[in-house]
Amino acid sequence: GSPASFGLLSPDHEFYNPGTPVYDPDPAKTREILESLGYKKGKGGFYEKGGRPLEVELLASNITVAGESVTDRDGEVIKRELEEAGIRVKLDPHAWKSYVSKVVAKEHDVFVTGWGPRTDPHLIYHPWWTKGGSWNKFIGDYSNPKVSELLDEAGAEPDVEKRKALYAEALGITLCRDVTHIWVAQGVQPIGWRTDVMGLTLAAHTSWVYHGGGFKMAWLDR
Repeated sequence: GSPASFGLLSPDHEFYNPGTPVYDPDPAKTREILESLGYKKGKGGFYEKGGRPLEVELLASNITVAGESVTDRDGEVIKRELEEAGIRVKLDPHAWKSYVSKVVAKEHDVFVTGWGPRTDPHLIYHPWWTKGGSWNKFIGDYSNPKVSELLDEAGAEPDVEKRKALYAEALGITLCRDVTHIWVAQGVQPIGWRTDVMGLTLAAHTSWVYHGGGFKMAWLDR
């Protein structure tokens, strides 16, 4: 994998905006901000204020992705890096169903999740940033009328360059001003194809193999 582009899309994507701001890791800036708010390093090297440690609860899901045999360990990585910066983290892992329930109920400080590949920006941005979108509940039912207007206009616009400009403006609000997400990393998903595999249908909008039945519907022509 690699550090995520702050605009959600891979730099290889047609609609990737190279002008999207990027937050580079800066531990010194982190310490400067925390100390300006009155936090000081205490026991164990963690920041505290008024005798209370700076601690966040990080909600994570125990799921496997793309057929891997082990669960995602993103939460462990984020916990380690935050604690290296002096922020104590209580990692709260859950099975997917209870994880979703806690996210929707807002029973967390921060949560970590993933997002699979999509081809068209409409299928990427609308689920997150429009009211009632399939993933909108994961960001607290975020709603911004201007963002919805821009995304609707971009989704109906046939001109690619005009669409890029509209999406760039929308992301300037959601990611740079409202900061609904902080993207951490993006993985690489290699895909192979064998001519004797039959019955496997990929969805047109994504490379995920478990759309439309996935491997359980496939068979070998031998």
